[in-house]
Amino acid sequence: MAKGIARGQTDILLKSKKVESKIWEDFSTDTYTIIAARAYYVVFADGTKWELK
Repeated sequence: MAKGIARGQTDILLKSKKVESKIWEDFSTDTYTIIAARAYYVVFADGTKWELK
């Protein structure tokens, strides 16, 4: 079985000192589970931007 990478995107409001989770619907017929996800680009309400490089 080959490992794959999905490039899906979602918008979730992040709050200070809070943990947030998101459940994605899995429409793939060959995927069993999502094992990790990470934010790579975050835009805060004041317009400040954070990007993982």
